[in-house]
Amino acid sequence: MERTQELFERIEAYLEHDMSDQEKIQFEHEMTNDQALQIEVEKHRYLHTVLKDRDTIDYTRKIKKIISESEESHADTNKKTLFSEKKWFFLKIAASVLLVIGLGVASWNIFGKQETPEEIFASVYVPYPVESVTRGEEHDKELHRLYQYYAHENYGRVVSSVTDRIPRTALLYMYMGNSYLNTGEIQKAIEQFSAIKKKDSLYEAALWYLSLSYIKDRKLSLSKETLEKLIKYDGVYKEKAKYLLRRL
Repeated sequence: MERTQELFERIEAYLEHDMSDQEKIQFEHEMTNDQALQIEVEKHRYLHTVLKDRDTIDYTRKIKKIISESEESHADTNKKTLFSEKKWFFLKIAASVLLVIGLGVASWNIFGKQETPEEIFASVYVPYPVESVTRGEEHDKELHRLYQYYAHENYGRVVSSVTDRIPRTALLYMYMGNSYLNTGEIQKAIEQFSAIKKKDSLYEAALWYLSLSYIKDRKLSLSKETLEKLIKYDGVYKEKAKYLLRRL
């Protein structure tokens, strides 16, 4: 993955919900296949979380503007008296001190505060991407409709649309688990992810979302155990698991 301005703009568009449905699906598929991109998105999402204090950010910008404008005004002044020189000197010191204070507040928000489970979850969670389904028999049509609800983030309709006619597959458990996470039914989400067996191709992804479910449920010890199991699995989620484990 090459870290370019275009990539950063796509990440910001994704986090700000400025992508079309098709662009979002495509981007999430790219994340599924590119672990470096996943981590990069998580870093951006984390910064969005810790820098949500807009007053602090606006404050530092205003102080920087004051310093810049003062320097321009001072440079344009032809007649400089001793008083104006002293006035300019103290103004610049005062503005600089205020800027340091503002940046210190922002730094405390980033590095000094203990992250809550909710903040950690919000900074790393991305719903499992949509996969295609072949239409055919009646239950396949129901499944297709359910997947369409999922693709459009209508998670309430997903959990209410499951019938006994729809066969239970690892992919269905994955979509149901993510849907329950988004409707606030964490225990049901845990049950869905736990239903995906080690022989299933989605087992590794299930461990990842299971660890996130435990974080959302404030069961950090269980999340750590699941992440350690994910690291030992030594698959595509290994680096993400190590990164998340360091934050718990």
